[in-house]
Amino acid sequence: KLEIAKRFARKELQSALKKGLTVFKHNHLTRKQHKRLRVGYISTDFRLKATAYLIQDIYRFHDRSVFQIFCFALTADDGSFWRKRISSQCENFIDVSGKNEMEIVELINRKYSIDILIDMDGYCNEGIRKTEILAVQPAPVQMHMLVYPATMGADFIQYFIADPYTGSPDHYKNFHEKLIVMPHTYFINSHRSLASSSQALHFRSNNGEVDQITFEDYERDGVIYNSQGESRLDFGLSKTEGIVFCSFNSHYKFDPELWDIWMDLLHKVEDSILWLLRFPPESEERLRRECEKRGIDSHKRVVFSGYINDPERNLRRLRFADMVLDTLHYGAHTGCADSLFAGVPVVTRAGNQFASRVCTGQLHAIGLPYLVANSSQQYKEIALKLALDKNFLKKARNQLDNARYTAPLFDTGRWMHNLEKGLLQAWNTWTKGQSPEHILVKDDKQDEILQQDDVEEVEEQKQ
Repeated sequence: KLEIAKRFARKELQSALKKGLTVFKHNHLTRKQHKRLRVGYISTDFRLKATAYLIQDIYRFHDRSVFQIFCFALTADDGSFWRKRISSQCENFIDVSGKNEMEIVELINRKYSIDILIDMDGYCNEGIRKTEILAVQPAPVQMHMLVYPATMGADFIQYFIADPYTGSPDHYKNFHEKLIVMPHTYFINSHRSLASSSQALHFRSNNGEVDQITFEDYERDGVIYNSQGESRLDFGLSKTEGIVFCSFNSHYKFDPELWDIWMDLLHKVEDSILWLLRFPPESEERLRRECEKRGIDSHKRVVFSGYINDPERNLRRLRFADMVLDTLHYGAHTGCADSLFAGVPVVTRAGNQFASRVCTGQLHAIGLPYLVANSSQQYKEIALKLALDKNFLKKARNQLDNARYTAPLFDTGRWMHNLEKGLLQAWNTWTKGQSPEHILVKDDKQDEILQQDDVEEVEEQKQ
């Protein structure tokens, strides 16, 4: 995979050169030092996309006494709330959607003299055009963040932002870049910002300071309702009782091994339901046939629901799942964060590649590492324990509800402070004329998410 990425990166550079672009040379001895470090974010996703949903609230947390922030939008204004929010928070928001590659690199290099350029597409979306911009190294230091869950294999990308679980020393060999290893999770999100404007979430305060965000669920006649008066039936589920296993991952992430595990869970847990997205709709009938092959009546035991664009309504819907089952080889990323914020436990298996370890980092960052399996068998055992042990399930859900406002996973300001330390270290390395090295970011708070008395319990639960 690394060699494939390297070949692709070389083709991008060749394509840029054929268009008349030239590679910029940067000299650390002669470069003008700005009063504030100039950091540019470049993306096609400053619009109604999942990336914008995650990053909509991050820019206001930058320390503007140290950093001057620029956003280069490669797509036109779609009028979305997220586009407006990002552009209002970013100190310099520049729409370059109407410019060609030559004009964009001139803006980055000459007009704005960006010091660190952060790519937020990789080889995704319309990112091919944007990769040609990166290929000529318009900024002295360039790095990738968030969207593309694998190495770009490019000499023009010096750093890749990871965490101790997606970027442990055992995985360094999978990257052409050096890693900036964030202390908890690389996966930035703006879920607290969503909560602040939500009618489905409520805030509890202590002396005027918000210390907890909570869903106000209630029970009536044995049925659980949310604050909007909705029950499972309002979201297409056929029962008000019984365990609901959920996976809102895209169907291309499914594989026979995973399907065997899920069908076995349905066999072992009476009256349980598997809740999936109709994503894409064309594969629904094929999946139903695979259920029948394994002895499961799909029309009674499997529910397909449509995609919901409204993030708040999506959280309300997720809340009615008992647990989320992650996929094995390419796991949930945004979906995992959504589920955990909704207070729904996620069971994952730590795989061997970046894309299969994102949930692992998120679960550690919110204090539920006991839901991370090291094998397929353990994955099934954890899911069964949640399904059959009501106290275990209740403990996990209560822990998530209590951690929503305190855990590092949803602490956007803390995450940004740690990123800034990594950015400064990368810049200092360049200004000294040194080659990039892996950067391990330390968290100033140094607090233990999981208390020692819980560690022993975790080990017992996994045995």
